[in-house]
Amino acid sequence: MIEVLISLLLFGISVMGYSALQTRSMQESLDSQQRSIALWRAHGLIDRMSANNSDEALAQYDTAIENFEECSDSPPANCAEIAGAADACSAEDLADYDVWSSFCGVDGGADSQLIDFSVGLTCDAACAAGVDMTITVNWVSKSAESNANLNDAAAVEQISLRFRP
Repeated sequence: MIEVLISLLLFGISVMGYSALQTRSMQESLDSQQRSIALWRAHGLIDRMSANNSDEALAQYDTAIENFEECSDSPPANCAEIAGAADACSAEDLADYDVWSSFCGVDGGADSQLIDFSVGLTCDAACAAGVDMTITVNWVSKSAESNANLNDAAAVEQISLRFRP
């Protein structure tokens, strides 16, 4: 009888350990997914900045990101749906649209995929062609949200990408 109780105790401990392992694995998987989303969106903006890299446009990217707080339902100027968009939108309009499209877009945006995300752009000098820039995306980890640790500084995830458009 004691052997049965000991085997049940060991079985119960192993099931609890396996459950904890599965829970942690799912949390890490969600964090990895968020990191991939942040990287994908940041790389998308970097690609757009490299294509629209006049000094005026790059300065507008800096301004648009600095003023970016949350996603709106529509872009400042919808340069994608205008026939001959290259002619109809200025480089500055296109910069505003690119920031909106990269982080808000028609797919629900980063705020539907990342918790309390923010984005920043820093330039080594005035934002212009040939100047090194760093784009930073911050968000709160989903595993921290599930653990109710939202105010914990360790719950904030960040990626920083350095590039030169």
